[in-house]
Amino acid sequence: MTPNAIDGAQTETVASLRRLQTTTLSLLAGFVFLVLFAGIYHLGQQYRETVGMAESNARTTVRYVEAHASRVVTEAFRVMDGISDLVETQPQPSGIDEFTLHGILAERLSQLPNIAALFVVSPQKTMLASARVYPVTDLGPLPRTSPIWGRFDAATEVMPRHFIGQAYPAENVLPDGSSRIRDWYLPLLVRIEDINGRVMGWVVAPIKMSEFADYYNTIDVGRSGVVSLWQEDGMLIASSRGGSDPPGTMRAEIAEYFSTIPAVTEGADELAYALSDGYSRRIQASGKVGNLPLAVAVLLRSESYLAAWRDSRDRIGLAMVLIVISTIGGGLFIYRQLKRAQLNEQALRHAKVTAEEASEAKSRFLAHMSHEFRTPLNAIMGFSEIIKTKVLGEGVSPIYVSYADHIHKSGEHLLKIVNDILDMAKIESGAQPIAREPVDVSGAVESAVSFVEGLADQKRLHIRVLMPAQLPRINGNERLIRQIVINLLSNAIKFSPRSAEIEVSARHSDDGPLEIAIADRGPGIETSILRRIGEPFLQGNPSISRSGQGTGLGLSICKNYLNLMGGELVIDSTFGAGTTAVVRFPPFLLVPRAQGAHSSAAA
Repeated sequence: MTPNAIDGAQTETVASLRRLQTTTLSLLAGFVFLVLFAGIYHLGQQYRETVGMAESNARTTVRYVEAHASRVVTEAFRVMDGISDLVETQPQPSGIDEFTLHGILAERLSQLPNIAALFVVSPQKTMLASARVYPVTDLGPLPRTSPIWGRFDAATEVMPRHFIGQAYPAENVLPDGSSRIRDWYLPLLVRIEDINGRVMGWVVAPIKMSEFADYYNTIDVGRSGVVSLWQEDGMLIASSRGGSDPPGTMRAEIAEYFSTIPAVTEGADELAYALSDGYSRRIQASGKVGNLPLAVAVLLRSESYLAAWRDSRDRIGLAMVLIVISTIGGGLFIYRQLKRAQLNEQALRHAKVTAEEASEAKSRFLAHMSHEFRTPLNAIMGFSEIIKTKVLGEGVSPIYVSYADHIHKSGEHLLKIVNDILDMAKIESGAQPIAREPVDVSGAVESAVSFVEGLADQKRLHIRVLMPAQLPRINGNERLIRQIVINLLSNAIKFSPRSAEIEVSARHSDDGPLEIAIADRGPGIETSILRRIGEPFLQGNPSISRSGQGTGLGLSICKNYLNLMGGELVIDSTFGAGTTAVVRFPPFLLVPRAQGAHSSAAA
């Protein structure tokens, strides 16, 4: 990958980290919004369902209580109608003696458990008979201001046949002279008429309101709910224990309710909401008891019907807070990690740029110095060659000829080092050109072998070349391939013992890579060094390198050349048993070509 491609990849990495950071934060924000929306929506739905159920329960309870009150009053009127009819069949109320009437009243009273008493009074409000007292002469007349008459005058005939009087309290006189309310009673009156329609008296039956209160206490309206019974003038006459108002309390809104709702036969109900006690929400359902001047009310307070919803709200709210906090914490953690990765990437880019600049400066320096070294080296080698070959005559001392030979060899070695350094500098700077063309592998190998034959002859080495009959061409660079083989052969020659054999071979199978192998019988490479082979200036056999036989750049140059062409270098070595260097070209670099089989050897 070229430096420009690497820079582009790193820039794309930084941009990707930024996009990932933005996307992650957006997703987390969206998740938090969805959690809050879902939680609030769920609580809203649950609240509406809870309130709707409470409204339904309030209406149902109103109808249930209406039916109870209507049933009690209707049953009492039915019994009282029977007594009235019985008395009306007589010529006059006195036509039935008091004892007989007392017995009839007592027997009928036993049928009405909610009725406290049953008696008959005359138009003059004189007690004629009682179900509980006989005789009644000592009771005296009922006062004209008695609440049982309500707003009607008992001496007139404008009272309806069935009439409900004003509720009144019954008091007990204490020994200290004070009084205490024992109970509240709601009087029911049925008119007694003669055959001409004149009033002959009334049957009176007071209903015990404590019986209604006890019944209301059995109805589940929550700890703070209230079930109550009211008269049309707005007086409270009975309520469950949750009520704060005692019987006898007057409420203007109840009287207004009776003035706005017409009398009906099956009852009517309405639902009202009010805010009281701060934020405590109440549901109140009211209904008239048939066509009677009575109304029932059911009051539900939010601390009762919203208790379960508030518990759920607290749990869901806590869960939402925990989720939001966890999400924010996770988001901050991810943000910091991505930010750290972004900063690390930027630091790496900066370090890479710095390293590249330093490497480029080093490469420029090495290239410049290599060129600077070549001029004096060429001069040294030229003059030493003149002295060694005695171009100027035989007047040169033999010892100087020997010195000149050493100078010439050292100059060649130094020039080789300079050339290697220059090649590495070109590779590292990206200035090494590579022109691809179909390369004849056999020709490149034979050319490289011919180039190093002189070195092999100096150590009496035998180079054996084994090439298959057919080898595909390689889409690469012939000069680089030849240089790679030369470098590997030079290493093999350098490390092989005298009179040893070096084998150069090639192999290729269908759909497989093409491999060139150079095997020697040298000392091999230690395992610790083999793992790092190919690094610049790494010496495979330090004992030889210290003798001035190498710089450790040859294998590094081979490896870099192969990387440029898309191949790879594999070194297989056993310490003490030799080394095999394999140059491998993958199938996509091969160009099929038919060649005649040949085998050659050079020594």
